[in-house]
Amino acid sequence: TNGVITVSPKWTEKSKPGILTEPVGKELDYSGAARELCSRGSAEGGTMRYAIGDKDAPPTSGWSEEIPVRTDAGTYYIWFKAAGDTEDYCSDPGCTVAEIKKAKLTVTARPKTIVYGDAPANDGADYAGFVGDDTETADGVLSGGLVFDYTYKQYDDVGIYMITPKGLTAKNYDIAFDPGKLIVKPKSIKGADVKVDQTERTYDGSLQTVAVTRVSMDGLNLNGSDYEVATGAEGKDAGAYSVLIVGKGNYRDSVYRQWNIAKRAVSVTAI
Repeated sequence: TNGVITVSPKWTEKSKPGILTEPVGKELDYSGAARELCSRGSAEGGTMRYAIGDKDAPPTSGWSEEIPVRTDAGTYYIWFKAAGDTEDYCSDPGCTVAEIKKAKLTVTARPKTIVYGDAPANDGADYAGFVGDDTETADGVLSGGLVFDYTYKQYDDVGIYMITPKGLTAKNYDIAFDPGKLIVKPKSIKGADVKVDQTERTYDGSLQTVAVTRVSMDGLNLNGSDYEVATGAEGKDAGAYSVLIVGKGNYRDSVYRQWNIAKRAVSVTAI
């Protein structure tokens, strides 16, 4: 009855929390909205926590019970662990990868019509593919500046050429640049300065012909492929005549140049 009872303590180490279901990173398309990057995992003996970090090492801060969300396109490394009562009392961290892919955006040059001799020009571009509230004028959506390349140079012949936009970049869009048509139409020859070799002639009974020596517009001399003399270059009787110049090739419409055959003076002597 007076014996001694000896009690020996026995310590049992508490098990660390463990992960039952690992989260899986998602493959998403950019939508303009914040979205969860992975599925939700489950833990035993602790709480799942998540943080975005580098590819090769878990982050030292930023852990949360909330699944990470992001808006912008990119590749994200989501680290996860089962956490206990303290930061040191947790499972080994794991990592899963999520990707938000860029959306497709097409920038197409609008068609433009000019006339022969004009400098290259454009009417801007149309955009197809913006998502959410994104527009070409919204802050942070597009970078750089919209400019254009042309297959046409000033004074190239009448025809159809191409306008191609370029110069824009975007963090959330893969941009395709589609060309539009630049249509060069003939220029009106109305108002051209027409010179003939002799504007004032005198009736001599013969068929007289004037020669067109120069047709010029905007400081440029036109050549034979730009016009033709249609009518009015010949005359016999006294009177006013008009040479009709008709545009062709890079020119259209017509222009007149007047010339005259004056009456011949006759002297009458009384007998």
